Amino acid sequence: MQINGLVKQLRDLVSVRKTGRAKKRQLTQMNAMEQLETRLLLTADVWTGASSNLWSDNGNWQDGTAPTTGEDLIFPASATNMTSVYDSGLGVSDFGSIDIQSSGYDISTSFSSSLVLTSGLSATYGSSISNFDISFAPGNGVVAVGAGATLEVGGVISGSSGLEVSGGGTLQTAGTSSNTYSGTTTVDAGTTLVLDKSSATAVPGDLTINATGTVQLAQFDQISDSTNIVMLAGATLDLNNFDDAIGGLNMTGSTVSTGTGTITLGGDVTSNSDTTTSVISGNMDLGGATRTFTVGNNPQLDPDLSITANISGIGAGIISGGPNSQLRLSGNNTYDGTTTITAGAIEIASDNALGASSAGTVVNSGFSLALLGNITVPEPITINGIGFGGLGAIFNGNGNNAINGAITLGANSTIGSLSGTLTFNGAISDGPSSFALTKAYSGTVAFTNANNYDGG
Repeated sequence: MQINGLVKQLRDLVSVRKTGRAKKRQLTQMNAMEQLETRLLLTADVWTGASSNLWSDNGNWQDGTAPTTGEDLIFPASATNMTSVYDSGLGVSDFGSIDIQSSGYDISTSFSSSLVLTSGLSATYGSSISNFDISFAPGNGVVAVGAGATLEVGGVISGSSGLEVSGGGTLQTAGTSSNTYSGTTTVDAGTTLVLDKSSATAVPGDLTINATGTVQLAQFDQISDSTNIVMLAGATLDLNNFDDAIGGLNMTGSTVSTGTGTITLGGDVTSNSDTTTSVISGNMDLGGATRTFTVGNNPQLDPDLSITANISGIGAGIISGGPNSQLRLSGNNTYDGTTTITAGAIEIASDNALGASSAGTVVNSGFSLALLGNITVPEPITINGIGFGGLGAIFNGNGNNAINGAITLGANSTIGSLSGTLTFNGAISDGPSSFALTKAYSGTVAFTNANNYDGG
């Protein structure tokens, strides 16, 4: 019994010591976490504006000390003074991040300066606008603006990480000096980027507008002339009645709208297959060169790309490409180069859809020109082959349509009408060759002129 009692006492003593050591370890860990939390809290300076509007004034910061290098800056809704001035007396330009938590802020600088942020700039309020008029380089390239909020940035955005605009709100770039950051500008889903630089460039490099994102101009010439633009499903580029020139354009179920403004192309246009038709409306200039429009096909969609814009251009034509696709032109077009159909079909729904009639249109073998909606086309046209899916190199899609220009057979060719009447008022000829012309489908094809082709 004495031995058993002694063993029990020893076991109890060991248990107490183990429990004590565990509690000591737990307390040590808790103390370490508290110290870490304290250190983390000390890296964020919270603006109050209680003393003045200067960053260098210790009395304007919650902890009584002006910011030091690497600290995060927070501008809360509870601040006494929302006019905040970065002044040279602070002597610091490198910070972690800047978070503006309320509308109504006017944050500026009193000297020529630029901030370097390890992270980015954010606006986390839910409505109205704040101004941030200091040049800065976001280390992670991100400016995040919360849904419903607008943040106007009036300085120069620089850096080597590109610019990502996120958060679902609106970022408005303003001021009189061009942004200089390198890399791509990316506008995230549901987010709006407003370009409002005065006689300066807001987007210096390539631009990607993600699904449901929007870029809107508020002044002329905001985008670099060499900028290639990629637009994903539901994205919008709105020139808002202003003019701008770009490089190439790549669209997927997206919309370009110019209003009374004009978008000038410096490259080709690609429209990728999607469940929604991509649309270009307003005015588009081909930029003095023949542009290729490569259109992806969705068999359930017609057309795949619709250009209702008025297309202009001196010494400029259109080449359409993209297997089995439909490109629809319906503007009052004045470009003076040749239109060449090298894939799928071009559908035309206005008298001057093919531009000035001087250069004419060429339909390559296996492809088609479709007429829609009671139009009269002055264009001379050269046709080859049976057309897209055997529909005819020229065919009537709907309505009663006419072609007043001469038709030249470049090979044995087919013309057709799915419905309505297609009338040829110009002469049809095959030059020194001997090519046949065949009619397809049950609609009416009428000739009002003496034709001169030999193949039957």
